[in-house]
Amino acid sequence: MSTNTKYIAGFIVVIAIIFFGWMLMSKPAQPEQAQIQATQTPAPTATAEPTVREFTVVGTPFKFEPAEIKVKLGEKVKITFKNELGMHNLTIKDLNVATKNLQKDEQETVEFTADKVGSFEYNCSVPTHTEKGMIGTFVVE
Repeated sequence: MSTNTKYIAGFIVVIAIIFFGWMLMSKPAQPEQAQIQATQTPAPTATAEPTVREFTVVGTPFKFEPAEIKVKLGEKVKITFKNELGMHNLTIKDLNVATKNLQKDEQETVEFTADKVGSFEYNCSVPTHTEKGMIGTFVVE
């Protein structure tokens, strides 16, 4: 065998080794490895805008309709108080929520976040109206 043939044969062997080595290194991951890797990567978290729970409360002489409202802790709440007759307001004293005194056919909207768990009375703070039964219950679960 001539010297040139030996060099060519050696060159081919080196190229073959490099080629097969490159093929082994670029081989895709096994399915089990891909699955493990996928479970270790935390999923992106979506930040959803909090929804606003909307309610309409109607006031008539010495009565609220509805007489009970339920929400979840942390929810944003929007209550529209509509007065149908007389002068009334809607007050949730323990949550610092109140409308002004409204005349017949007036309305006002209050917005707040339900930030305390419990059962809270809402009432009309016009003198004697609470005592005459103008109360409701606002429940935060």
